Formats: sequence, structure tokens, C-alpha cells
Amino acid sequence: MPPDTTPCSACVTTECLEHAVPCAACEEPIWPGPQLQHAVHIELDTHQDGERLLVHAGCSNTPLLRCLYSTWDAHGGPEEGGWTFQCGSIEAAVPVALEYLSPTHARVTASADALLDGAFAGLPQRRVWSFGVPAASFPEKKPHFE
Repeated sequence: MPPDTTPCSACVTTECLEHAVPCAACEEPIWPGPQLQHAVHIELDTHQDGERLLVHAGCSNTPLLRCLYSTWDAHGGPEEGGWTFQCGSIEAAVPVALEYLSPTHARVTASADALLDGAFAGLPQRRVWSFGVPAASFPEKKPHFE
């Protein structure tokens, strides 16, 4: 659930961490007030309730990549009858073109997805994510059982 971004009295005069939201590009807080008003909303899907990124106005030119990963389940350990975790390695990264609908609203064009779909149509297990800088593989280290 996203944080409550309704401004409080501290939002007007200071950097209110309670109502700040992280920038999807640099992960620094986007402060309520003028900074949030000028942040860019990027639609990643064409669906009404599709995923969106929120980035600082200055980060809106950060290259956005659609990354295709092959995925598999790895054995985690014998605890409670055995458990698995999902792993993935990058297969391709394609730059994404943005179409700006207003200075603070953009959407991803379908060309990157069409290129990935055409190039990797036969890959049985795959996932597509959007990143500013792609991870080479995941997870970075094996999770532990809790």
C-alpha cells in the first residue's frame, strides 16, 4: 500500500519524511509539495490499473529499460519438507521510448515489448521488468529460511 501523501502542516515548511515517496529511478525521497507536483508518473502498462513509476522531474530522462529474464525455482533447503525460491538471469535489455502526455505524465510505448516478444517467443519461463539499471541476475544472495 503506498504511503499517505496527504500533506500535513510540516509538509509545507520542511521535508516531511512521513509523506515522502521514493523515486523509482534514484530511490531518493520525493518530498510532498512542489517536488511531488512536478514528479513524472510513467505508465508501464496500457491497463487502467496497470503498474506506474513515479520519478523526480530531474530523473525522468533516466534510461528506462525493459528487461527480460529467464526464471527457475532453486532448492532452498530441507526445512519443513523443503522450500524453493525464484532465480533469474537477464537475457535481454531493451531501451524504452516514452510518450509524454503532459510534462508530468508519460507512458511506455509498445515497441520495446514487441521487440522482446518477437526475439524471445520460445523462452518457456520468462518475466519482464522495467528498470533504470538492470540487475544481472537475482537474487543477489541465497535467501535463508525463516
